[in-house]
Amino acid sequence: MDSSRSHARQMECQVQHADGTISYEKVTTNNPRPTSKLLTLPDAEASIEALGAAGHEFLQARLAAQRAIDAAEEAECALARSIAQQMNDGRISQREVAKKYQAFRVLARPGYSSRWDEFVPLTRAMIENQMFYDPDPDGKWRGPWPLDWGTSVPLPGQSVVYYLYDGSFTCCYIGSSGNLRARMKKHRSDGKIFSSWMAEPHVDRQAAYEAEDALLKVGPVPIYNLRAGR
Repeated sequence: MDSSRSHARQMECQVQHADGTISYEKVTTNNPRPTSKLLTLPDAEASIEALGAAGHEFLQARLAAQRAIDAAEEAECALARSIAQQMNDGRISQREVAKKYQAFRVLARPGYSSRWDEFVPLTRAMIENQMFYDPDPDGKWRGPWPLDWGTSVPLPGQSVVYYLYDGSFTCCYIGSSGNLRARMKKHRSDGKIFSSWMAEPHVDRQAAYEAEDALLKVGPVPIYNLRAGR
């Protein structure tokens, strides 16, 4: 995404002054997505005519309010760009990005999610659906089951060998997968009981399968692998 592009645009409003003269005022804004309605020329003319001498003051207040909205939303965009840059540079983790999003949504104006998604690769939907995917510092993924908010899981397409653990942290299953989140859900629906897991990356599905097979040949074989015949 090009975070340096300009969002500047101009709108023109008709203004009737106290002496009865009419002029046209250009309003410059950096906000490409107006969230409140600036008075168009027919709107301004009808509104001022209906309000009389007070119309000019009212219109100026409306224009000032819109400028304040534009400034607030441009500040939100600048903040989102900064967070995205920190994430892309590796200065903050995806969990930290998600925490910043939770603060951002509290303070931002309506429509904040589209402004966030325009700049930050970890989108609102990914955060709200817990789709974090950065590994731990050692390059592996690990977490509880059910997943806690903020737990990273390999993205679909990432081949892994994974280990399931029971409540005493005894390994009860070793497997390989290219979609770990879906695979763990399937294990649970099949009746496997586990409380935590760990996954190691591999270059492709075949490499992951071969690593899994080698582990099971060396042993000991976890209980759910024994029941499944491997």
